[in-house]
Amino acid sequence: RRASREYLRRVLGRPARAAERFRHLMSFATTIHDRLYLLNGRFDLFDIEVRGDEAMHERLRCGGGALLLGAQVLFQSTDLGQTWKVISPDLTGKVADMHGCTARATGLMARECGFGVISTIAPSPVKSGEIWVGTDSGMVQLTRDDGAHWLDVTPPQIAAWEKVSEISASALDPGTAYVAVDDERQGDFHPYVLRTHDYGAHWTAIDTGLPRGEPVVSICADPVR
Repeated sequence: RRASREYLRRVLGRPARAAERFRHLMSFATTIHDRLYLLNGRFDLFDIEVRGDEAMHERLRCGGGALLLGAQVLFQSTDLGQTWKVISPDLTGKVADMHGCTARATGLMARECGFGVISTIAPSPVKSGEIWVGTDSGMVQLTRDDGAHWLDVTPPQIAAWEKVSEISASALDPGTAYVAVDDERQGDFHPYVLRTHDYGAHWTAIDTGLPRGEPVVSICADPVR
């Protein structure tokens, strides 16, 4: 707790409030729990239970639908996870043959060392083959042909190592997407929300009016208007 308070004081330039200290501790707690479970052989806690797969089977019989899974690359399955194929290169910003990588790397170096992972996946509800991907290294990537080609459409407002916590693709307009950015782990608790109407060519901040000091970790586009 003392280390957390000292870190937040340094990055914020003032004493951290109770809510900020709590969020900072919680951001590490989930990762620590996962490691403890794995070290104790509790792999059962990571089991995935599938419910409502009848709808997925029906969609597959009609020639549509897929499961998507992110790591550093994007995986796709069209048979309910029986087989998987990679449909992307590394999307996290890793630089080949990067030197000087240590556990203390942060920011741009952490990204280029390949320490990032895919943190959000958003297939378009209205355009087949359009998939948006965000990473916890501060990248937004887009494919419009089901993974055959990828384009880095990272907003200039997002710095390296800021986590793209969620992307929501519009259910009304192809090329429109909304991005929530969470930078708590670097001590920034402000809300960041961005929008594009042109497949990521241009981005607009739309977080005006949101309370300062309250980060946005989830976003959902209105499917009706």
